[in-house]
Amino acid sequence: MQSKRMLIVEDESATARRIGEIVAGHGYDVVSVDNSPAFLEHFQRLSPDLVLIDLLMPDTDGIDLLHALAERQCAAAVILVCRMDEKVLSAARRVGERLGLRILGGLAEPVRAEDVDALIAGLLPLAPPVTERELGEAIGNGEIVVEYQPKATLRRDRVWAIDAVEALARWNHSRFGTLLPEEFIPLAERSGQIGRLTLHVVNTVAAQVAAWRQQGLRLEAAINLPSPVLTDLDLPDRVIEILRMHSIGSRELLFEMAERGMMSDVDRTMEILTRFRLRGIGISIDDFGTGFSSLVQLYRMPISEMKVDRSFVTAIGRSREAETIVRAIIGLAHTLGMTACAEGVETQEALDLLRMIGCDKAQGYFIGRPLPADELTRFVMAEIALQDFRPPGELLGRPHAGELALLMDR
Repeated sequence: MQSKRMLIVEDESATARRIGEIVAGHGYDVVSVDNSPAFLEHFQRLSPDLVLIDLLMPDTDGIDLLHALAERQCAAAVILVCRMDEKVLSAARRVGERLGLRILGGLAEPVRAEDVDALIAGLLPLAPPVTERELGEAIGNGEIVVEYQPKATLRRDRVWAIDAVEALARWNHSRFGTLLPEEFIPLAERSGQIGRLTLHVVNTVAAQVAAWRQQGLRLEAAINLPSPVLTDLDLPDRVIEILRMHSIGSRELLFEMAERGMMSDVDRTMEILTRFRLRGIGISIDDFGTGFSSLVQLYRMPISEMKVDRSFVTAIGRSREAETIVRAIIGLAHTLGMTACAEGVETQEALDLLRMIGCDKAQGYFIGRPLPADELTRFVMAEIALQDFRPPGELLGRPHAGELALLMDR
């Protein structure tokens, strides 16, 4: 089996050697160079799986190298290293993503071993070689399933309670196992099957919401709307027909859309979203704070919920700037008459801060991971039961493992 290859361009030999030793421990063959011509020459010859770029090279800056990689259709994951402040590193990362590169993350100098390990551990494999035909068959034969991640709402008594979920599509592939959305949604968009896939997910979720209602659970379900479907003016009518078929109310559904996608065709998007809102379906703008949308368009769009991007929420407790941005986005949402939802909640500290500043909803692994429908049902039932054991005002967070396991087995 061919080993994985990493290419480093870093003019500080000690830093390059340290990073190389860490990455080699993850099974990579590492090649390090100290100038951009050598880097590009080795890139062509090695076809590396992982690339690390020092943004401050003597002969060029890292942005030039990102453009060069994009021109060469680089498929490798890219790590950025910078001795400047975090804002510069984050800006460079966004440049790389805009160029279509697979930016794995950034490292601030001096580089820490645990940070390198965390990036390598999070390295996802390239999308498997699935075909358009396979995807079409999967939509029709039930291989595309849905998992549900719980969302908590801050009640008037300042206690968090689970009353909603986000629906997340999964592909149970016979050869590759479970595929996540990023591994097949781009194929659906390229092949023109994204509309059919979206309606399949809506139908699956609507059926599950109806089943939950029969079990006595009222859970609002959020579904991601890919930007290509926001040009289909017939979409609202098709969605309403699905809701009628399952006899559920439109207020039990909410659509989430990326900030960038919302701005791709403003006029059509405005019409489609307005029709959804007129029918009682909520609209959430996802990953807010990362897409640089116009505040004028944000004001004009019929949006009911604003989701704070996880990159800010996960930095709570480590970055004052991130906390300031979280506060600002929540304040903006409330000023515009929207609810605010923070995603990426992974600690009690983050949940405490969100409660203190009045964030309406929260979502993240600390509250609950995505689960199949039957497990989500037991999770929510157990969480409701646990409310009886908690002192008034105690925050909902990650449930006590022993209590939750006992209740879920009942």
